[in-house]
Amino acid sequence: MVEQTEDTKDKSIPGVYYASEQEVEESGVAQAPMSEKGGALYIGSGTTYTMSGGTLKSHSATFGGAVYVAAGGTFNMNGGAILMNEGALGGAIYVEAGGTVNLNGGFITGNIAENGAAIYSAGGTIVQPQDSTIFMEHNYSQAYENYVYYYIDGKLMAVQAIEDNAETVTFDHEDAPLDYNNCPGYFADAACTQYVEDGDTLVAASNVQSVTANNFETVRLYTKTATLDKITFTLNDDTYSVSKQGTPTGELVIPRQHENKDVTSIGSSAFSSCWYLTSVTIPDSVTSIGSSAFSSCWYLTSVTIPDSVTSIGDLAFFTCSRLTGTLTIPSSVTSIGEGAFYYCSGLTGTLTIPNSVTSIGNRSFYGCSGLTGTLTIPNSVTSIGQAAFRDCSGFTGTLIIPSGVTSILPDTFYGCSGFTSVTIPNSVTSIGTAAFSGCSGLTGALIIPNSVTTVGQYAFQNCRRLE
Repeated sequence: MVEQTEDTKDKSIPGVYYASEQEVEESGVAQAPMSEKGGALYIGSGTTYTMSGGTLKSHSATFGGAVYVAAGGTFNMNGGAILMNEGALGGAIYVEAGGTVNLNGGFITGNIAENGAAIYSAGGTIVQPQDSTIFMEHNYSQAYENYVYYYIDGKLMAVQAIEDNAETVTFDHEDAPLDYNNCPGYFADAACTQYVEDGDTLVAASNVQSVTANNFETVRLYTKTATLDKITFTLNDDTYSVSKQGTPTGELVIPRQHENKDVTSIGSSAFSSCWYLTSVTIPDSVTSIGSSAFSSCWYLTSVTIPDSVTSIGDLAFFTCSRLTGTLTIPSSVTSIGEGAFYYCSGLTGTLTIPNSVTSIGNRSFYGCSGLTGTLTIPNSVTSIGQAAFRDCSGFTGTLIIPSGVTSILPDTFYGCSGFTSVTIPNSVTSIGTAAFSGCSGLTGALIIPNSVTTVGQYAFQNCRRLE
């Protein structure tokens, strides 16, 4: 039997004691973060592991969020702390039949589990001597009460009981136990794409886990750590704008505040030509995305735009061809700049334009060939720029021009071969050159209202199925 003490532990991660590969081979103690058995430590048969200091924090496993004690294994907790771990059975420790846990001192607190908030024994032995100084409180079982769990970068960092064990909770960032301003905000999903705003009622399926046996619910909120080393902050009056520091790569997470002042804008060309940025999370304090803010970020695959944004500047995401998924323009946006999503050909699914938008700039969605389904342009739109939807060949069905539009500019729907019919309102007075050229899917009778006085050259060229 090998006795593990703090002197024999691997010190490569300060404050958290893991076994090295050699120790695993000799003693059966394994480092296994995010595993099925023991998020931090697996203590095998014939092994005694003694914890006298340090911290095991924010680990996760099905059995034993931090520690799993197998049959024949022994875990002596003489000091240190096991904090904010999560397991299905045993938020902190799971002990098999034949395993032993000796609770002599230290702290076990803030852990959560469906059953066995701190320790779950499957027939194992748990010994707590009379002179034990162990502190084991404020651990939470999903099977008995309602809680809000807060995660940063996928790790559980704080827990709050829902007042009066209510079935719903109204979000207020001032009540949150984490530093709200040094993150991009809170989200209802682990991917951090669905913002949670003050006043939101948190009951959606995406952030609620039901425990069927007792019909209680657990609310989970998520956020990320701001990547401050990639950002330059510029003070403008009483708020900050952000731009790049060096040439950042990978994930970019922008905080809500800097030095206790709101971050409200992403500057012009702020992250332009940061080729190897892969994802961007924009906080719900930002109201404007500047011109060319993320232009030519060729490897950018995801961006989260909050409802706080009111304007998206010219060429904001120009040639971000690897952006994927559906595109939802926030309901607060009033204008979409020229070339804002020019050649974002990787976007797929439907395009949602809210009825807050009044103008769509020239070449806004030029070359977004992956967008599909019906293109719905709300009646709030009064101007659609030249070539705004050129070569958006994936759109299908009927195209309805909003009743406030007075002119259809050149190339606006050039190459939109998936449309099968088009409705032009009486407000339109002119149809520009090649406006519908290459819309080869249009069929049946084309009705041009009497209000139209000018039809440009090649306006319906290669629309051979029109009558």
